[in-house]
Order: sequence, then structure tokens, then C-alpha cells
Amino acid sequence: MVGLETVRHAQGRQARPARRREWRYEQTGPDGNTIAFIGSYLEVVKPEKIVNTFGIENMFDDKAVVETHTFVEGDGVTYYMSSTRCDSMETRDGMVASGMEEGAKESMDQLESLLDTLARQ
Repeated sequence: MVGLETVRHAQGRQARPARRREWRYEQTGPDGNTIAFIGSYLEVVKPEKIVNTFGIENMFDDKAVVETHTFVEGDGVTYYMSSTRCDSMETRDGMVASGMEEGAKESMDQLESLLDTLARQ
């Protein structure tokens, strides 16, 4: 996944229920191929939890994948935990086979680097 450019498209479309918001991110690789990640926010409890759906256009967009992200403060440190619930073992296996685990690790490394930079400012 090295060399990908991420572009966020804030669509801001209202969906039902009124608080449900859609999101879409695109990544374009060195070969020019673009992958679009899509989802909707199901629940946001500031600053503790975010629950959202997750899909990849033309790959997993018809699957029920729900991610839960929690943030817990302890001893001056914020701990982040994420879990993904798939609608089937087949969906889970397909996501793993697609290389998404490596992309998730890369994203967490980038987040850690950003937080280190912000902490030094």
C-alpha cells in the first residue's frame, strides 16, 4: 500500500435517521488505480466512541461490516481500540485476502506519527 494518495470526499449527505452521515475516501496508487472506501456513521459519542459501516465500492459495498472505535483515557494517555464485525466468515476472509490488514497497520503507523508530531508542538 506504499505510495497511495488518500483524498477525502466530504459528501455531507443526510440519510435516515437524521444523524446518520455518509463518508467516502479514495486512494490512488502509483499505477493510477483508485479504490473508494465508503460507509455511514451509525453512532458518535464524543469523545468516547464512533460506530460506522465500512465497505469498498465494487467489492464489499453490499456486505454488512460494522466497525466500532473506542477511545479511553487513562493516566494521561488515550487508548484506542477498534473492532470489526462482518456479516459472514466469507466477508471476513475476503477482507483479509484483499490486503486490508497491511493497510490498517500503515494507517495506524501514520496516525501514531501525526500524534507524536502534535504532542511536540
